[in-house]
Amino acid sequence: MPPDDATPRSDEPRDDSRSFVEHLAPRHGVTRVMLVSGDRAEEARYLAERVGITEIHGGQSPEDKVRIVTDETAKAPTLFVGDGINDAPAIAAAGFLTPVAGAVAQEAIDVFAILNALRAARSPAR
Repeated sequence: MPPDDATPRSDEPRDDSRSFVEHLAPRHGVTRVMLVSGDRAEEARYLAERVGITEIHGGQSPEDKVRIVTDETAKAPTLFVGDGINDAPAIAAAGFLTPVAGAVAQEAIDVFAILNALRAARSPAR
C-alpha cells in the first residue's frame, strides 16, 4: 500500500483555507475547530492537516454528525458548517431546522444554484 501522502486525492482544499482556519481564534474567539466528515478517515485526515485542523472525525454517517453536533452544542455554543445534503440533519440538531426542513432547504438551494448556472450560460439578449 502506498504511503498516505502518495494516495490519490479526490478533494483539495482552497488555497486560503488554512489562513481562514487560523484567523478564527484571534479574530472571532473560536476555541475549537473540528472536521467531521463522511469521507474516509484517511481523506478527512489529509484535508484537515492541509488546513490546520487537528481534531478529525472521518467516516461519519449523517446520524454520527447529528450526535457529534448535539454533544458539542451541549458543551458550548457551536457553529456547524456543512457542504451537502448529508449535513442537513446535523444543522437540524443545532436547533435551527428539523431534518426534513434541512433536506428540503438544501434541495431548494441546489435548484436555485442550477437555475442560476443555466441563466448565466444563456446567450445575452440583444
